[in-house]
Amino acid sequence: MQPPLDTARLRMRPFLPEDAERMFPMFALDEVGRYTGGTHASVDDTRALIAKATEHQEAHGFSLWVVEERETGELIGEVGLQLLEHRGPEVEIGWSFHPSRWGRGYAREAAEAWLEVAFGTLGLDEVLATIIPENHASRRLAERLGMTLVGERYVHRATHNVFALTAAEFAGARAAAAADG
Repeated sequence: MQPPLDTARLRMRPFLPEDAERMFPMFALDEVGRYTGGTHASVDDTRALIAKATEHQEAHGFSLWVVEERETGELIGEVGLQLLEHRGPEVEIGWSFHPSRWGRGYAREAAEAWLEVAFGTLGLDEVLATIIPENHASRRLAERLGMTLVGERYVHRATHNVFALTAAEFAGARAAAAADG
């Protein structure tokens, strides 16, 4: 997968080491950390996250990528695909955005672009989303993306709801949307 991945309002690309200082303030927020595996205590935590994403990108050709708001150039979040718990075999989609950008449709815009990559370029059969049960906004987003709740699983050091979307379901939803015009 060759970067960048652009949408109408967003540019997504692999993380760079120099992104750590710009992304740390978002990852240091409790309202972000409670849903993403923990609040970052220092920029070193963000550097470690970026190093892990970079390693995954180099090994698999995809990972969580930084999201840049095209209009402002600000780094506003992360979104992408990764092997579940970095070992798979399942692939999951994940997203997190700065709270100042919540409610603007950015997560959906970015996630839809990544699902196109997952089922198109990468040829995956299924994508999962693992979501903390209390994260109602992400649960609603998963449902709007066409994902179905298929159970619960202990991953990423906590119990998560597991949502799934197959390539056939994704293609069917796209065809229906195109027919509705």
